[in-house]
Amino acid sequence: EMLDRIVELGSFSEADAVHLIHQVLAGVTYLHTQGIIHRDLRPEHIHMVSDVPGTDEYLQIKLCGYGLSSMRSIDADDEWANRLQHFAGTQEYMAPEIFLIAQQHKPDGHLGHAEHEVDAMGTMDDDAERALAREMFEREFANKQTFQDKDGKTIAKPNFEEHCTGAVDIWALAVVYFIMLAGDFPFACDIHQVLKICTADFEMGPEWEGISEESKDLIRRCLVVDYHKRPKAPDLMEHALFKHDQLRSEERRVGKECRSRWS
Repeated sequence: EMLDRIVELGSFSEADAVHLIHQVLAGVTYLHTQGIIHRDLRPEHIHMVSDVPGTDEYLQIKLCGYGLSSMRSIDADDEWANRLQHFAGTQEYMAPEIFLIAQQHKPDGHLGHAEHEVDAMGTMDDDAERALAREMFEREFANKQTFQDKDGKTIAKPNFEEHCTGAVDIWALAVVYFIMLAGDFPFACDIHQVLKICTADFEMGPEWEGISEESKDLIRRCLVVDYHKRPKAPDLMEHALFKHDQLRSEERRVGKECRSRWS
């Protein structure tokens, strides 16, 4: 798992991170042009082909973990839309619209439930923290039609007739890339995490001084609360960050076909 590699290294060099996230993006582009939304993109679901340094395979990946994925071709339009209103995913990588659109549905996937309690040491397990974070979000936003992001911009809350789109994968991809470069989450894993996600409240501190503006730009473009404004995967393949990164011929061919089919 890529998570194991991150734990081993602490973080990737930017050059290696660019090459890896380029491959992840090529895979997401392919999925989206096939009508598939992954919905649970995270380092545990990105597998490294080899653990032998110095080989080509050491920096090659495969995407997996499709248990929460949705595929449009197997559902009628109303079934597709209903499924994509369900509260599903892994919280640290979930896009704001999943919380804002799907809060009336029973949670699916890797999320906690309110019945978890504080243990004898006075601390909560991860599920309990997530449940409490969600309760805080609901108290904060449930009765509001608008709210503000970290820059003070007013954001209109999506209505329940909307449903999630492939933009959830673009958000998750940016979270993964942030972790690859910084070795940590953009949104701290505490009881305020959901509020930070839903207002895109993240920072790039002094440790980012050696990171290129192209990498920072890609992350900022993708971690946008309004999912309509996030770049689509084929368009993101044209980002300046990837100008000098070469994928294998097969990956380039798939990427080219996907861009063509998207248009």
